[in-house]
Amino acid sequence: MIGSMTSAFLITIGVFCVFGLRPSIVGKRNKVRKKDHFWEYVEELDGRFKCNFCERDFAGGAPRIKSHLAGVKGRDIDICTKVPDDVQAEAYLAIGGHSKKLKITSNSSNVEQSKKMSTSMSNDLHQTTILEMCKKKDKSAVDKLLTQHIILNNISFNVVQTPAFIHFVQGVAEYGHGYKLPSYLTLRTKLIPNSRIEVEEYISNVKKSRVTTGCTLMSDIWSDMKQRAFINIIAYSPGGAVFMCSIDVSQERKTGFFLKQIISAVIEEIGPNHVV
Repeated sequence: MIGSMTSAFLITIGVFCVFGLRPSIVGKRNKVRKKDHFWEYVEELDGRFKCNFCERDFAGGAPRIKSHLAGVKGRDIDICTKVPDDVQAEAYLAIGGHSKKLKITSNSSNVEQSKKMSTSMSNDLHQTTILEMCKKKDKSAVDKLLTQHIILNNISFNVVQTPAFIHFVQGVAEYGHGYKLPSYLTLRTKLIPNSRIEVEEYISNVKKSRVTTGCTLMSDIWSDMKQRAFINIIAYSPGGAVFMCSIDVSQERKTGFFLKQIISAVIEEIGPNHVV
């Protein structure tokens, strides 16, 4: 009896070896839950995680990792200021519940990411026409269309706060559902060139007004999401304001002498007699 049991045990072990399995994990493998792939963007610690981008560590698991990377405030965790745009968009979709079918590898090209995101989000959006949404006042569906547009075209979320975008949306709403977007050809060959002419005429008139009124230089230092620092310089006069330049000063010390050099170069460009 003992001999037959030993033989059966050895045969069983042999089967495991042939198929490359370990007896200790058979029967348990199917019970192991697949690990969330967002862990690849962090270093796993004991009950905590350390972000690979901003190198800060937090307590929690996959849900807090997604909230940290998504860049959405108010989710009980500080947002990452150095996360790449494609990872941020993926995490944003994940916390919104739209992207369970979305799979993007960290080394995919922007084109491949856009195609996958477009397919996933298009399947999730309600198949409702614009006219039907207007009749039903379905704001959530319109918000989803806006979200899709911003993410797929890699547009900064701050665009919704700009006066130009707000005026455009208001203009479309006042025009009514009959408004049709201009074609690519019309935009490229007519609207954009006409807009450029208007801007050049505006700048020309402002420069002419400086001869009699002079202008004042204004500077502003700001940082982007990647913590790069820039100085914007604008020339203001009664005739209007004109953007002069934007300089990357991330690696510079913002001393009085350094700022003097930048301002002096702009004064020389405008003309010392026209700056007050």
